[in-house]
Amino acid sequence: EEGKKLIPQFQKILNESKKITDLLSMHGSLVKGELQLAIIPTISTHFLPLILPTMKKNYPDLQLKIKEMQTHKILEALENDQIDVGLLATPLNDKKFFTLPLYLEPFYVLAHENHPLSKFKTISYEQLRYPDIWLLEAGHCLRSQVLNTCNLRSKKNQNLSFESGNLETLINLVSSCGGYTLIPYFQTQYIPKNCQLISFKHDLPVREISLVFRREHYKQHLIEVLAQMTKSNLPANLLTLQQKKNLEIMTFN
Repeated sequence: EEGKKLIPQFQKILNESKKITDLLSMHGSLVKGELQLAIIPTISTHFLPLILPTMKKNYPDLQLKIKEMQTHKILEALENDQIDVGLLATPLNDKKFFTLPLYLEPFYVLAHENHPLSKFKTISYEQLRYPDIWLLEAGHCLRSQVLNTCNLRSKKNQNLSFESGNLETLINLVSSCGGYTLIPYFQTQYIPKNCQLISFKHDLPVREISLVFRREHYKQHLIEVLAQMTKSNLPANLLTLQQKKNLEIMTFN
């Protein structure tokens, strides 16, 4: 029983020892060492191809260890020193963490060609009143962001109910079963031919994507390198968007 009480202390000592080892390994090199990164699933599919080739070329001594996690799991892992940094949608409104914003990603409506929404080239929030919307499963921050934007608290499809953990699945469902969904910018590159992509008229909904880590992190230099590399690899049209003023950052509960 006494031994069990000492386990957390031993774990803390091991963690501190690892920090010292990592600091020594970074000494003498601008970008060297290991960085443990966790990414929410709705970002990882486009972020990894965007950043990994450049990171590998420019920083061969930087070892990135990457995991996919949902937002609440990333925050738990940060609190427990299991990872160094998370890539997720913000704001978090949690003072325990430091947020380093990277970019704003706009949202679009994806509707089946036979859906009433498909006749519009642009759309307003008030028009998103149809119940046949496909959503990510509970636990994904993007789900609550979409519900807030559409003024819906739940999805009620008359004869079919399905929630997915994958944005590609939602796109395929709209294509094969009808209805509509909201997708972020990086998912708009591969749209089925029988679907219509619709932008918003005013107050373009965007999600803020940031690196999140504990304050005074001893690997902050590596985190800043990751942030700079991400920004330098963003598509030109996404960089232009950052200068617009009619943006509404989508929050999540």
